[in-house]
Amino acid sequence: MVRVVPLQLRLPVPRRLARFTSVSYEQGTGQQPIHPEAYHHLLFPHLYMPELPPEQTAGYRQTLLRQWETAGFFEDGPGPRMFLYRQVHADFTSEGWIAGVDVEDYRRGCVKKHENILPERARQIAEYFGQVHLNGSPILLMHRRVEEAAALREAVTQRSPTFSFTDEQDTTHAGWMLTAEEAQHLAMLFSAVSALYIGDGHHRCRAYDVYYRRGGGSGPMMAFIAAEDQVRVSSFHRLLSPMRSIEKSAAEAFFSLEFGEPVAEYATLEEALVHSGEVGLYTGRSVTVYALPDRQTPEVAQVDPVLDELRKGTRIGLDYVNSRLPAEQLRQLVDDRSGVLVLLPPLPLRTIFRYADQGATLPPKATWLEPKMRSGLFLHRMG
Repeated sequence: MVRVVPLQLRLPVPRRLARFTSVSYEQGTGQQPIHPEAYHHLLFPHLYMPELPPEQTAGYRQTLLRQWETAGFFEDGPGPRMFLYRQVHADFTSEGWIAGVDVEDYRRGCVKKHENILPERARQIAEYFGQVHLNGSPILLMHRRVEEAAALREAVTQRSPTFSFTDEQDTTHAGWMLTAEEAQHLAMLFSAVSALYIGDGHHRCRAYDVYYRRGGGSGPMMAFIAAEDQVRVSSFHRLLSPMRSIEKSAAEAFFSLEFGEPVAEYATLEEALVHSGEVGLYTGRSVTVYALPDRQTPEVAQVDPVLDELRKGTRIGLDYVNSRLPAEQLRQLVDDRSGVLVLLPPLPLRTIFRYADQGATLPPKATWLEPKMRSGLFLHRMG
């Protein structure tokens, strides 16, 4: 069963909430945040100080964190805490729990994965943990609906939130600190839950595991724990670039060889995105659509090996693109990078759970699951 515990959490003080917290790296573009005090400076110093030698990264991070602490950026609270967190978009609202989940549950398979990881990415995160002993990006863990937990959410939100603010993307964030009795009740409810499913944060789970093993023990992982009806599933498209005209034509021929002739064609990218349940190939002109032969295997698991084969012996790169980006931005990416965009449909949540329950895994970046937490909103003190 799953062990859910309070965490040693620090939060930005109220006046710094909006400017210190940052959109997740996958939501952003890698460009410098507007405010120089944003948490991303701690996470990704190389983006904002490209001249910083790698061997000085740890010292830079530690010095910056001490400066923020001295300047009164954070409040650490009276002890270990849990929160109920709500995120409100124009078209989507999600609620869930900010709490610790024992890394031993990950090690023994009660926290289940559905994607392969990129080892270098996990290593980088573990290195970051070891340098600052802090994590500001909760892991999204999903579970099948628990009625009593839903009732507890309803009860908690009847009182005023501990914090609330609206960010630069007009997304509203609110959090309620749980009482000791509420935290105990939540822990009891999850002790009867047999599994949690990683929605976003496969690399962070692995990094937590590495971090605690280096210390010779175990400990909690910070998670945003959400019921299945509080999660929205999208996909990552694949961007191949750079590609010459002849290589784009070769990609179309290669897809036809692997998957048969196109079954449809859309004149515009906008039209193709409306039909988001199909696999499409966009070369900067129209979108050709393919019907994959294996109806039981998720599309991403069929397409990614084909892309690997297509790229063999070439200098064509592969990038993962958020499928929720508007058509104009996707088109601009393809034009700027002289690339080809492979459109992939989202996986049903039941398929993700099925793969995880079977111990099977999908390629990296098989899914885009929301909500995406703002980095730095909750900071887990690991040391």
